[in-house]
Amino acid sequence: MRKVFVAVLVLGLGACTRAIPITDTEGERVWMIECGAAVSFSVCHTRAQKMCPGGYATLSEDAGFNRKEVRVRCLPPKDTADQAPSALSSTTAPGAPKSAESRLRDLQSLFDKGLITEQEYETRRHSIIGAL
Repeated sequence: MRKVFVAVLVLGLGACTRAIPITDTEGERVWMIECGAAVSFSVCHTRAQKMCPGGYATLSEDAGFNRKEVRVRCLPPKDTADQAPSALSSTTAPGAPKSAESRLRDLQSLFDKGLITEQEYETRRHSIIGAL
């Protein structure tokens, strides 16, 4: 009985992640990375780094009851000789979560462009504010 309890505890609190390819509203491929609820978002970001060796942009982070979810878009592989410094500074560094203010601005931009519905906007907005 004790072994079963320990096994369940390890599986429930472990850093197991799952990366699922999905399509965003623009038809582009993004990754939905799911992690255990008991781990930090850094575990999800570590998986994102593995999925996107050229770096990635964080689209959203959500903490649910039984899991955490991070959605990312992989960036094209970098050839630093061909990129201007301003282009490099505009990307999200791998593993660096965006500030709530930045996420709210991005969310407003998606809504203004008609890429998400009002219900999706409100749900995400409440999630971001609730995490403060």
